[in-house]
Amino acid sequence: MKIYAGAFYIYKYMLLHALKSGTPTEVDPEFFSTVLDNYVFGNPILNITNNLRLDSLFYDAYTHNYLGRYLRFYRDYTGVDLMPLYNCFAETAATTLNVQDNTGTSLMKSDSEHVIYIVDVAPYHSYTIYLDCPFDVELIAGYYANGALFDLSNLKTEGIAFPYRDTYMKRAGCTFNHPFVYDKLSAEAMSGNA
Repeated sequence: MKIYAGAFYIYKYMLLHALKSGTPTEVDPEFFSTVLDNYVFGNPILNITNNLRLDSLFYDAYTHNYLGRYLRFYRDYTGVDLMPLYNCFAETAATTLNVQDNTGTSLMKSDSEHVIYIVDVAPYHSYTIYLDCPFDVELIAGYYANGALFDLSNLKTEGIAFPYRDTYMKRAGCTFNHPFVYDKLSAEAMSGNA
């Protein structure tokens, strides 16, 4: 599995802190600091775990995205994959967003004629898209928070810049009965082997 320096990982019952980015094949001291704590499923760990925050009685986008993160954790920790039952779409739209590549070329823009929906996804996975839309549909992966897309023109992972252009996909008209796969975030695509 790909790991990132500074991130925390749970392996079996160990809570580990990554010292550097890479793809280790085992718990190697070159990649991980010593065990920070023994992890017990459901027990809180200060500044590491979190709980669902309820601000209303309604099922909102925050609750929906939190459920997705929990189901991903549950899959990775227990081996029980409930993600095929989860719909990543939470009806969250960006009102003023212009996605550009590192050359300044606009790849997509929300305006009076175009809507950009924000969908919470994770890298190293493919996604099956079920959608009814007679118009062109464009998809792109990026890091979005607080109403803005992060500028990743200088972000490098293992010496390779993160190119929005490489995650772009366009489909001409879609029907729910004929889904398609968005694989631009798959492990193969992100390693350059796709």
